[in-house]
Amino acid sequence: MLKRSDVLYVGYLSALRLLRDPVFAGSRFRVGETYDELIDSRTGRRYASQEGGPAEGQASQRDLGYFAAFRGPGGNRIVILAGARDVGLMQTAEAATNPAALKGLLAAAGHSDAFEGLFEAEGLRRANLGGRLLVGAPLDAAHIWSPPKAPQQFPAG
Repeated sequence: MLKRSDVLYVGYLSALRLLRDPVFAGSRFRVGETYDELIDSRTGRRYASQEGGPAEGQASQRDLGYFAAFRGPGGNRIVILAGARDVGLMQTAEAATNPAALKGLLAAAGHSDAFEGLFEAEGLRRANLGGRLLVGAPLDAAHIWSPPKAPQQFPAG
């Protein structure tokens, strides 16, 4: 299927399974100690979801959403809409269907055919209230389908 069909993944970062290695092989991000944390390998900056919801007395929560699009091994299209949790996933899906948000992401990624975006989402009790693009970048397409030089370490998902 990965060789011939277009693929749209919608779900959690922790559930990428077969797509996890190709996605992160070309990404500037790596997964932290849990799938609620992504680390920008270029800047060292850590982005974290407020896992499990807001702390007591906190009105809202912050979550992460991830969007990627690239060519499959047969030239087909693979699109990833993922979130650390529900709010991040909802924000990413909203951005993927918003022409202005897509235009902004593509511009930030240099209009590359293989690109990724990290979104910050604000939510309240699993309801998406809004969000913004934090990072847009081209993916390193040459590394997506090639064997990794060093195996990546991923937390249990």
